[in-house]
Amino acid sequence: MKRFHLTTKRLAAAAAGLALMSVFAFAQIQEAAHGHFERAKQMTAEGKLQDAVVEYRKAIDSRNGNFAEARNNLGMVLGMLGDMQAAIRELKIAIEQNSEYAEAHYNLGVAYSLTDNFEGAERELLIAIKQKPGEFPEAHGNLGILYANRGETARAITEFKIAVEQAEGIYPEAHYNLGIALFTTGKVEASVEEFKDAIEQSERFPEAHYNLAIALARLGRNEDAASAFESYLKAAVDPKDGEEVRSRISELRRAAGR
Repeated sequence: MKRFHLTTKRLAAAAAGLALMSVFAFAQIQEAAHGHFERAKQMTAEGKLQDAVVEYRKAIDSRNGNFAEARNNLGMVLGMLGDMQAAIRELKIAIEQNSEYAEAHYNLGVAYSLTDNFEGAERELLIAIKQKPGEFPEAHGNLGILYANRGETARAITEFKIAVEQAEGIYPEAHYNLGIALFTTGKVEASVEEFKDAIEQSERFPEAHYNLAIALARLGRNEDAASAFESYLKAAVDPKDGEEVRSRISELRRAAGR
Protein backbone atom coordinates (compact mmCIF):
# COMPACT_ATOMS: atom_id res chain seq x y z
CA MET A 1 0.00 0.00 0.00
CA LYS A 2 1.29 3.45 -0.88
CA ARG A 3 1.49 5.53 2.25
CA PHE A 4 0.20 8.87 3.44
CA HIS A 5 0.54 12.15 1.61
CA LEU A 6 1.86 15.15 3.48
CA THR A 7 -1.03 17.43 2.59
CA THR A 8 -0.47 20.48 0.58
CA LYS A 9 -3.69 21.15 -0.94
CA ARG A 10 -3.52 24.87 -0.50
CA LEU A 11 3.21 23.56 -0.46
CA ALA A 12 2.60 20.29 -1.93
CA ALA A 13 5.37 18.34 -0.38
CA ALA A 14 5.78 14.67 -1.00
CA ALA A 15 6.83 13.17 2.26
CA ALA A 16 7.44 9.51 2.88
CA GLY A 17 4.07 8.41 1.89
CA LEU A 18 1.48 10.64 3.65
CA ALA A 19 -0.37 13.43 1.73
CA LEU A 20 1.06 16.73 3.65
CA MET A 21 -2.19 18.52 3.44
CA SER A 22 -2.43 22.14 2.39
CA VAL A 23 0.88 23.28 3.38
CA PHE A 24 1.61 27.01 3.25
CA ALA A 25 -1.31 29.42 3.59
CA PHE A 26 -1.15 32.83 1.96
CA ALA A 27 -1.76 35.86 4.09
CA GLN A 28 -4.67 38.03 3.11
CA ILE A 29 -4.37 41.51 4.55
CA GLN A 30 -7.43 43.68 4.98
CA GLU A 31 -5.74 47.03 4.48
CA ALA A 32 -4.81 48.42 1.10
CA ALA A 33 -1.67 46.37 0.55
CA HIS A 34 1.56 47.89 -0.50
CA GLY A 35 2.35 47.52 -4.20
CA HIS A 36 5.34 45.26 -3.56
CA PHE A 37 3.19 42.90 -1.52
CA GLU A 38 0.54 42.65 -4.23
CA ARG A 39 3.14 42.15 -6.96
CA ALA A 40 4.78 39.43 -4.88
CA LYS A 41 1.48 37.55 -4.54
CA GLN A 42 0.90 37.79 -8.28
CA MET A 43 4.42 36.56 -9.04
CA THR A 44 3.92 33.64 -6.69
CA ALA A 45 0.69 32.73 -8.45
CA GLU A 46 2.59 32.81 -11.76
CA GLY A 47 5.35 30.58 -10.41
CA LYS A 48 7.97 33.36 -10.47
CA LEU A 49 9.18 32.51 -7.00
CA GLN A 50 12.57 34.21 -7.03
CA ASP A 51 10.96 37.45 -8.20
CA ALA A 52 8.34 37.08 -5.49
CA VAL A 53 11.09 36.81 -2.86
CA VAL A 54 12.56 40.11 -4.06
CA GLU A 55 9.18 41.85 -3.93
CA TYR A 56 8.31 40.50 -0.47
CA ARG A 57 11.66 41.73 0.86
CA LYS A 58 10.96 45.17 -0.63
CA ALA A 59 7.53 45.15 1.02
CA ILE A 60 9.07 44.26 4.37
CA ASP A 61 11.76 46.94 4.01
CA SER A 62 9.08 49.51 3.12
CA ARG A 63 7.60 49.00 6.59
CA ASN A 64 10.93 48.96 8.40
CA GLY A 65 10.71 45.19 8.83
CA ASN A 66 7.36 45.21 10.62
CA PHE A 67 5.11 43.40 8.14
CA ALA A 68 3.95 40.05 9.51
CA GLU A 69 1.81 39.15 6.48
CA ALA A 70 4.70 39.68 4.06
CA ARG A 71 7.05 37.67 6.27
CA ASN A 72 4.52 34.82 6.41
CA ASN A 73 4.18 34.75 2.64
CA LEU A 74 7.92 35.12 2.17
CA GLY A 75 8.37 32.12 4.45
CA MET A 76 5.94 30.16 2.29
CA VAL A 77 7.79 31.03 -0.92
CA LEU A 78 11.20 30.24 0.59
CA GLY A 79 9.78 26.88 1.65
CA MET A 80 8.56 26.23 -1.88
CA LEU A 81 12.09 27.00 -3.07
CA GLY A 82 13.46 24.43 -0.61
CA ASP A 83 15.21 26.87 1.76
CA MET A 84 13.47 25.61 4.87
CA GLN A 85 15.77 27.27 7.40
CA ALA A 86 15.20 30.70 5.84
CA ALA A 87 11.46 29.92 5.73
CA ILE A 88 11.44 29.04 9.43
CA ARG A 89 13.33 32.23 10.26
CA GLU A 90 10.76 34.43 8.47
CA LEU A 91 7.81 32.59 9.97
CA LYS A 92 9.20 32.97 13.48
CA ILE A 93 9.55 36.72 12.94
CA ALA A 94 5.97 36.88 11.61
CA ILE A 95 4.78 35.24 14.84
CA GLU A 96 6.92 37.58 16.95
CA GLN A 97 5.20 40.48 15.22
CA ASN A 98 1.73 38.93 15.58
CA SER A 99 1.45 36.05 18.05
CA GLU A 100 -2.23 35.54 17.09
CA TYR A 101 -1.39 34.84 13.45
CA ALA A 102 -2.86 31.36 12.99
CA GLU A 103 -1.66 30.94 9.39
CA ALA A 104 1.93 31.72 10.39
CA HIS A 105 1.76 29.15 13.21
CA TYR A 106 0.36 26.65 10.72
CA ASN A 107 3.05 27.35 8.14
CA LEU A 108 5.75 27.09 10.80
CA GLY A 109 4.27 23.75 11.84
CA VAL A 110 4.46 22.55 8.24
CA ALA A 111 8.04 23.78 7.92
CA TYR A 112 8.96 21.96 11.11
CA SER A 113 7.35 18.79 9.75
CA LEU A 114 9.43 19.03 6.59
CA THR A 115 12.61 19.37 8.66
CA ASP A 116 11.70 16.48 11.01
CA ASN A 117 11.08 18.71 14.03
CA PHE A 118 7.89 16.87 14.88
CA GLU A 119 7.59 18.18 18.44
CA GLY A 120 7.71 21.75 17.14
CA ALA A 121 5.30 20.87 14.35
CA GLU A 122 2.71 19.48 16.75
CA ARG A 123 3.01 22.53 19.00
CA GLU A 124 2.52 25.02 16.16
CA LEU A 125 -0.35 23.11 14.55
CA LEU A 126 -2.18 22.94 17.87
CA ILE A 127 -1.73 26.68 18.34
CA ALA A 128 -3.12 27.32 14.86
CA ILE A 129 -6.15 25.12 15.62
CA LYS A 130 -6.73 26.91 18.92
CA GLN A 131 -6.59 30.29 17.20
CA LYS A 132 -9.00 29.25 14.41
CA PRO A 133 -11.32 26.76 16.12
CA GLY A 134 -13.62 24.91 13.77
CA GLU A 135 -12.20 26.42 10.58
CA PHE A 136 -8.71 25.09 9.90
CA PRO A 137 -9.05 21.70 8.17
CA GLU A 138 -5.49 21.79 6.81
CA ALA A 139 -4.07 22.05 10.32
CA HIS A 140 -6.12 19.06 11.48
CA GLY A 141 -5.06 17.12 8.38
CA ASN A 142 -1.37 17.70 8.95
CA LEU A 143 -1.72 16.98 12.66
CA GLY A 144 -3.30 13.67 11.66
CA ILE A 145 -0.24 12.86 9.58
CA LEU A 146 2.05 13.53 12.54
CA TYR A 147 0.01 11.19 14.71
CA ALA A 148 -0.11 8.52 11.99
CA ASN A 149 3.67 8.64 11.59
CA ARG A 150 3.99 8.17 15.37
CA GLY A 151 1.77 5.10 15.24
CA GLU A 152 -1.09 6.87 17.02
CA THR A 153 -3.64 5.72 14.47
CA ALA A 154 -6.76 6.40 16.51
CA ARG A 155 -5.75 10.02 17.06
CA ALA A 156 -4.85 10.31 13.37
CA ILE A 157 -8.29 9.05 12.33
CA THR A 158 -9.94 11.61 14.61
CA GLU A 159 -7.94 14.46 13.07
CA PHE A 160 -8.57 13.31 9.49
CA LYS A 161 -12.31 13.11 10.18
CA ILE A 162 -12.29 16.62 11.64
CA ALA A 163 -10.40 17.86 8.59
CA VAL A 164 -13.00 16.37 6.25
CA GLU A 165 -15.87 17.78 8.31
CA GLN A 166 -14.41 21.28 8.47
CA ALA A 167 -13.76 21.22 4.71
CA GLU A 168 -17.43 20.28 4.22
CA GLY A 169 -16.32 16.96 2.76
CA ILE A 170 -14.20 18.44 -0.03
CA TYR A 171 -10.65 17.50 0.89
CA PRO A 172 -9.24 14.67 -1.23
CA GLU A 173 -5.96 14.36 0.68
CA ALA A 174 -7.79 14.01 3.97
CA HIS A 175 -10.10 11.34 2.53
CA TYR A 176 -7.04 9.52 1.16
CA ASN A 177 -5.14 9.67 4.45
CA LEU A 178 -8.23 8.60 6.36
CA GLY A 179 -8.56 5.66 3.98
CA ILE A 180 -5.03 4.53 4.75
CA ALA A 181 -5.52 4.90 8.50
CA LEU A 182 -8.77 2.93 8.37
CA PHE A 183 -7.14 0.20 6.26
CA THR A 184 -4.33 -0.20 8.79
CA THR A 185 -6.90 -0.78 11.53
CA GLY A 186 -8.68 -3.46 9.51
CA LYS A 187 -11.63 -1.30 8.46
CA VAL A 188 -11.17 -2.16 4.80
CA GLU A 189 -14.73 -1.51 3.62
CA ALA A 190 -14.63 1.96 5.15
CA SER A 191 -11.24 2.63 3.57
CA VAL A 192 -12.68 1.83 0.13
CA GLU A 193 -15.26 4.59 0.52
CA GLU A 194 -12.61 7.12 1.52
CA PHE A 195 -10.37 6.26 -1.44
CA LYS A 196 -13.39 6.59 -3.74
CA ASP A 197 -14.17 10.02 -2.28
CA ALA A 198 -10.56 11.12 -2.83
CA ILE A 199 -10.72 9.98 -6.47
CA GLU A 200 -14.08 11.62 -7.06
CA GLN A 201 -12.69 14.92 -5.83
CA SER A 202 -9.29 14.60 -7.54
CA GLU A 203 -9.40 12.11 -10.39
CA ARG A 204 -5.68 12.31 -11.17
CA PHE A 205 -4.68 11.02 -7.75
CA PRO A 206 -2.67 7.89 -8.61
CA GLU A 207 -1.99 6.88 -5.01
CA ALA A 208 -5.71 6.84 -4.28
CA HIS A 209 -6.39 4.60 -7.29
CA TYR A 210 -3.55 2.29 -6.22
CA ASN A 211 -4.69 1.98 -2.62
CA LEU A 212 -8.28 1.51 -3.71
CA ALA A 213 -7.08 -1.46 -5.77
CA ILE A 214 -5.22 -2.89 -2.76
CA ALA A 215 -8.29 -2.54 -0.54
CA LEU A 216 -10.62 -4.09 -3.12
CA ALA A 217 -8.23 -7.01 -3.58
CA ARG A 218 -8.17 -7.53 0.18
CA LEU A 219 -11.97 -7.81 0.05
CA GLY A 220 -11.75 -10.38 -2.75
CA ARG A 221 -13.28 -8.03 -5.31
CA ASN A 222 -10.72 -9.02 -7.89
CA GLU A 223 -12.30 -7.57 -11.04
CA ASP A 224 -12.90 -4.22 -9.33
CA ALA A 225 -9.33 -4.27 -8.03
CA ALA A 226 -7.99 -4.91 -11.54
CA SER A 227 -10.00 -1.96 -12.87
CA ALA A 228 -8.67 0.27 -10.08
CA PHE A 229 -5.10 -0.72 -10.95
CA GLU A 230 -5.82 0.17 -14.59
CA SER A 231 -7.03 3.58 -13.44
CA TYR A 232 -3.81 3.95 -11.47
CA LEU A 233 -1.75 3.32 -14.60
CA LYS A 234 -3.75 5.99 -16.44
CA ALA A 235 -3.46 8.54 -13.63
CA ALA A 236 0.24 7.97 -12.86
CA VAL A 237 2.93 9.55 -15.03
CA ASP A 238 5.21 6.78 -16.29
CA PRO A 239 5.03 4.79 -13.03
CA LYS A 240 8.16 2.84 -12.13
CA ASP A 241 6.00 -0.06 -10.96
CA GLY A 242 4.06 -0.23 -14.23
CA GLU A 243 5.14 -3.75 -15.20
CA GLU A 244 4.53 -5.03 -11.69
CA VAL A 245 1.04 -3.53 -11.67
CA ARG A 246 0.19 -4.95 -15.10
CA SER A 247 1.27 -8.37 -13.86
CA ARG A 248 -0.95 -7.91 -10.81
CA ILE A 249 -3.89 -7.01 -13.06
CA SER A 250 -3.43 -10.27 -14.98
CA GLU A 251 -3.34 -12.26 -11.74
CA LEU A 252 -6.50 -10.59 -10.48
CA ARG A 253 -8.33 -11.22 -13.73
CA ARG A 254 -7.36 -14.90 -13.65
CA ALA A 255 -8.60 -15.10 -10.07
CA ALA A 256 -11.84 -13.49 -11.18
CA GLY A 257 -12.28 -16.19 -13.81
CA ARG A 258 -11.45 -14.11 -16.86
